[in-house]
Amino acid sequence: MNVTRFDRRSVLQTVGALGGTAVVGDVVAGQNDETTEGTDGGSGDRPLVVTCRNANAVALFDQANREITAEISVGEKPLYCAVSTDGDLAYAPNTASNDVSVVDIQRREEVERIPLEASPRGVNVHPETEEAFVEVAGSNQVAVVDNESLERTETIDVGEAPHNVVFDVESGYAYVTNQGGNSVGFIDLDEREMVDRVTVENAPHNLHVDQERGLLYTANALSNDMGIVDTEERELLGKRPLTDQNADIHATQDGEKIFVAGVQSDAVTVYRSPEDGTDPSEYRVDDIVTVEDQDEIRPRLPDREFVSPGLGPHGCFVSPYREEVYVTLTGRDQLVILDSETHEILDRVSTPSYPFFTDVQYDSGN
Repeated sequence: MNVTRFDRRSVLQTVGALGGTAVVGDVVAGQNDETTEGTDGGSGDRPLVVTCRNANAVALFDQANREITAEISVGEKPLYCAVSTDGDLAYAPNTASNDVSVVDIQRREEVERIPLEASPRGVNVHPETEEAFVEVAGSNQVAVVDNESLERTETIDVGEAPHNVVFDVESGYAYVTNQGGNSVGFIDLDEREMVDRVTVENAPHNLHVDQERGLLYTANALSNDMGIVDTEERELLGKRPLTDQNADIHATQDGEKIFVAGVQSDAVTVYRSPEDGTDPSEYRVDDIVTVEDQDEIRPRLPDREFVSPGLGPHGCFVSPYREEVYVTLTGRDQLVILDSETHEILDRVSTPSYPFFTDVQYDSGN
């Protein structure tokens, strides 16, 4: 049975006990009553990096003043981005020019462009070695880039059409979504090879690791659900329903909430979970936050289940420094700022064309 986005909202409200009060366990560190400080002692000077696909640019967003302060030209059709843990560099894979741009954040310019195989997608930075892991969908590999020489040093064979990656350094693994293989691959960080995979569901897109409890969450774009994986046992514990074609997934620093953006919907779904998180049936929908009226987007979305790449909310990043969530609204060229506690829309900031994804300097591995 086909379910429209409005029907899916009703389903979520029914099975998810909208407004429930269960709590997710710790993900990385506390956030509710305090601001996480970095080594430089502050958060306001850490720009949020925003990839703007149709502008062939990376924008820098001032979190404190809520304004775009720079637009930096990169390669063709940049998708994802990742900031080094020292905050100096940002990496942006360019899916049309088949390379990854390296941006010096202080100088506000592209300093290197590294050629890759076809269709690079996601990227993340190893919290300890500072290497950038770039998912190259066309070759079914992860390319590893050295942060000093800015050269590709090795490639790791993974599953079909890898999309993005997160790090669990204490456990010794990185986890990569293999979108074409409907699975998550386990990369041994010492051996630099994929040693196992777990089938999740249809087209896993982005992912978030809860290192404290050994859980991995995946946003499954075509099955419209969230996968919950036990990283120690390497098994899928279960799934929870979401809105349409879910793209990005990110949790608060205290782990109490999981935000998921549905790029073919008008909303961000907010989940809570039981304390240990191992029973999928206990995960509860806390809210469904409407960030855009799809009927007002031009052009309107066709009435079908899957339209790539979508015009609704794609990136969904929870700030590690303030109680805010940054949602990239692709069809509106906007960065929508949500209050992570109340879920209210605090502001809308215009961006260069087609904002896709965001990241900021921090070292959790997500």
